[in-house]
Amino acid sequence: MRLILLMVGLLLTGMLRAAGPEDALKEAETAFAEGNYAKAVEQYKALLEQGYTGSELLYNLGTAALHASDFGTARLALERALLLDPADPDVLANLEALKKQLPDQFEEVPPFAPVAWWRRLAGMLSTDAWSVLLILLAWLLAGLVFAKMRGLGLAGKPLPAWLLPTGAVVLVLGASLLFTRWKMLSSHKEAVVMVAEVPVTSAPDEYGQELHRLHAGTKVEVLDRIGDFYKVELPNGDTGWLPEEALERI
Repeated sequence: MRLILLMVGLLLTGMLRAAGPEDALKEAETAFAEGNYAKAVEQYKALLEQGYTGSELLYNLGTAALHASDFGTARLALERALLLDPADPDVLANLEALKKQLPDQFEEVPPFAPVAWWRRLAGMLSTDAWSVLLILLAWLLAGLVFAKMRGLGLAGKPLPAWLLPTGAVVLVLGASLLFTRWKMLSSHKEAVVMVAEVPVTSAPDEYGQELHRLHAGTKVEVLDRIGDFYKVELPNGDTGWLPEEALERI
């Protein structure tokens, strides 16, 4: 079913080329069904390298990689799919299944509830959808202002005094949600450990004291960069330094 949705998505976006992705998708699905998850991962990665993308493709890649125990690839693909479609229940379920299999089990610091709620709300629509909604709200507010200036009303009655302020507040909220959604897609502050094992050190060099040892699939937040090292925050709130080559930004 998700393969069909992926095919439809590629067709609708006009990304089918002369060779097309149909064969690669079918090969990936066949490989997955036969338990050859490594081959399925290769096929999905090849499509990404050709320029195809989308939450369905990333979900399929993440799922195949999860079955292949390629936790770095699985986490990266599923997190990227979640960015594109934050409410997808299949992506969320597979992410939870993946986290339970990771070697690194942290007591995660829960996000501030209002911020988490706001991000979930922003993630309900794409940036394009929020943009269209914002334009419609702006035109509606402009129409209300025009009607107010001309003394027009509804059913022969003047416009309620609360209507314009409410419209302005809704417009500002819509703009804020659009900005939040854009930041979610463009900030690239989060990254995934892609190597089998890497030490977290106290300094941005090979001489720093080892604080932790992370494994493929662990997600961190990038705070700073010095040379070839990133300062990162671990899921439990601890900080340290990781070499750039050990990470890939979400």
